[in-house]
Amino acid sequence: RQINKRVDAIEDKLENSQQNKEILDLLKLEKSLVYFLTGLKANESMMERVKRDRIFEMYEEDSDLLDDVLIENLQAIEMATIASNILTSMAGAFASVISNNVNQVVKVLTVTTILVAIPTLVSGFFGMNVPVPFANHPMGWLITLIISIAGCIVINGVLKNLLARK
Repeated sequence: RQINKRVDAIEDKLENSQQNKEILDLLKLEKSLVYFLTGLKANESMMERVKRDRIFEMYEEDSDLLDDVLIENLQAIEMATIASNILTSMAGAFASVISNNVNQVVKVLTVTTILVAIPTLVSGFFGMNVPVPFANHPMGWLITLIISIAGCIVINGVLKNLLARK
């Protein structure tokens, strides 16, 4: 119950967090559940052996109590297994969300880089010390700027269409 409460609290923090602290906390809880499960399974083995080998004399009440404890232990193992599976899938889901967010940021940065590269390319061609179109034209600088802006608009439209399809 305590682990489930902590998982819920961490899950609430994860929705608003952009850091790895909460995911690391989930992994620590998952590690705790593994140790807990290992202990429960060891207890089950020990109790099964006590019941099977009759190491010491048991009264009817003791046998009933041991059966009840075995049932409770099996239920605890099942609950811990379920909680561990939930934690594993939750950590995977949050890792996927973080990966998606990173992909979105990289996509935006890539588009921005491409759009910034176009004016640099155009002005680089027209800035060379070789004969180029509009070199002696009085509006040459403005024509170069218009070509750069038109190139950015065209590439922006192409990229928007490509990204909208995916």
